[in-house]
Amino acid sequence: MFCNKCGNQIPEGVQFCAGCGAPTSAAEAPPQAQQPFAQQPYPPPYPQQPYPPQPYPPQYQQPYYAPPPEPDVPNKGLNVLSFFIPLVGFILYATSHQNTPIKAKAALKMSIIGMCVGVGFGVLCGVLGVVIPLAMGGGW
Repeated sequence: MFCNKCGNQIPEGVQFCAGCGAPTSAAEAPPQAQQPFAQQPYPPPYPQQPYPPQPYPPQYQQPYYAPPPEPDVPNKGLNVLSFFIPLVGFILYATSHQNTPIKAKAALKMSIIGMCVGVGFGVLCGVLGVVIPLAMGGGW
């Protein structure tokens, strides 16, 4: 006796093929009596086949809108602050000269002017502090 699937020789009375595991004609059960109509299982309405892969449309992506750039105009408040505290002007220039060069240069300019005015005022006060007492007739 030979296997119907793989063709290997199998001994008589064996229910399954040793080569492929397929059931032999000896393993087939005798046909059963047909069940009454009400007890028969429903056949599937159509053969179940896997769906072929569907190409998905590209996902909608909302376009990215960058925020509007910061206007590069000198800020009066920062310029006044840079004038009275020159270190603030130097820090503002160092941190923003690449993004807003006009605003940074204005802050640097005001801090340099403020520093020069401060040094000039200090020299003037020093000179007046020496000259006025001498002019009043006082000495050291």
